[in-house]
Amino acid sequence: MSTPIIRYEEHSTRLFEIEMAIKFSLSAMETKADSLKGDPKIDAAFAQMGSGFEKILESVRMDDKDRASARKAHKSDLNKFKDVALGGFHARELLLNIGLVMLCTQLEVFINHLLDVVLAAEPRKILDLAPDKELSAKEVLDLGNYDAVMQRVRDKIVDEVDRAGTRDKFSKHLGQRFKLIDTSQIRIVPPQGVDPSQFKDWNIDRLDQVFGERHRIVHRGELLIQDSNYLSLVSLFFKAIQTTLTINAVRGYPVVLDSRTSAAMALGVAKMLCGFHKSSLKEFEEKTRGMFPLIGAPD
Repeated sequence: MSTPIIRYEEHSTRLFEIEMAIKFSLSAMETKADSLKGDPKIDAAFAQMGSGFEKILESVRMDDKDRASARKAHKSDLNKFKDVALGGFHARELLLNIGLVMLCTQLEVFINHLLDVVLAAEPRKILDLAPDKELSAKEVLDLGNYDAVMQRVRDKIVDEVDRAGTRDKFSKHLGQRFKLIDTSQIRIVPPQGVDPSQFKDWNIDRLDQVFGERHRIVHRGELLIQDSNYLSLVSLFFKAIQTTLTINAVRGYPVVLDSRTSAAMALGVAKMLCGFHKSSLKEFEEKTRGMFPLIGAPD
């Protein structure tokens, strides 16, 4: 069996890609809206819609009061439609809230990937973590081989963690059971020269809040996120968490990273955002220094 590999670079880059995709989309939408606002064809089209409605009013019998009310309602509807057509209305809020959902999903995807790698690296840990996880004889026969059976057992454990609430996931599962993170490590340590106040409350409580926002967006249709800067902070927060999990996994389990670039990225982010003790980072450096021949990386 090959050495289990943490794809840190891929997952860390994905957070950045999500943030940039939302920001570029917002910028493109605003640019397009600005260009349409000065387009004489657009103005002429809306003018025709207005005059067309006036002709309809003239052909229908109604008293002056009802006619005035209908005219007012049509003007309001036409303005709303114009907002939508020109990229206004809730389009910006929709993009920002979709961005938060995607960032939360990406963090969950990384955690599931990391747990699968850890369990593949130390399969006997399954006995400690989930002694009650069983497969039926039919399942074992259908799967056909040892690797497939072990993958199914790992999937059951990962699924249990994935379905846990935010606090249980990080405190009970990732913390107590896997020893991958302590809740005190869920934070952003302000980079040098950055105002520390903006990162003051980015901790387990904020993490719980962010996933609560994701739940309300997905299940209630609320548009809670109004500021792209908030999205950037969430992305940075999740990058710090992914990095902390990765550093601790490399220190605590017989796993490897996918590339030297991953090792350099994780070390750089850890030094900048995570607040690790120097001895912990030295241990991480020592372990990554000798791992790449295992995955065919160049010397």
